[in-house]
Amino acid sequence: MKWSLFALSVLLSLPLFSQENTTPRHLPVFDGCADRKNKQVCSNKQLQSFLSKIKYPRAAKKAKAEGKVMVSFIVDTSGAATEVFIKVSSGNAFLDNAALDHVSKMPKWIPGHKEGKPAPVQMTVPVLFRL
Repeated sequence: MKWSLFALSVLLSLPLFSQENTTPRHLPVFDGCADRKNKQVCSNKQLQSFLSKIKYPRAAKKAKAEGKVMVSFIVDTSGAATEVFIKVSSGNAFLDNAALDHVSKMPKWIPGHKEGKPAPVQMTVPVLFRL
């Protein structure tokens, strides 16, 4: 049976997280999107592309498990995805762990900025597993 994995559009947690708990003036963007006219649309497409490469866990596939995992992380001042955690579980540990592991390997972003300085930003992405 063929399966497909869909990464839904990126949801940014509002208010966005920074050390001062205020919203950065410029949100993080994926490398390669900084010079684009619409940086956020480009970043969302790059993120969806990255998330679409996740491997469906064999045990979850065998059990015909499907679900959505909400994964949160912080894009730190260096652009790395840190403090990755499951915000909302799919109800299946195999799906949750696959989403968590994959997001933990995310490529670097260009960090968000506040007052001209890099600022950490919390983001949440939904990962949808469908057979």
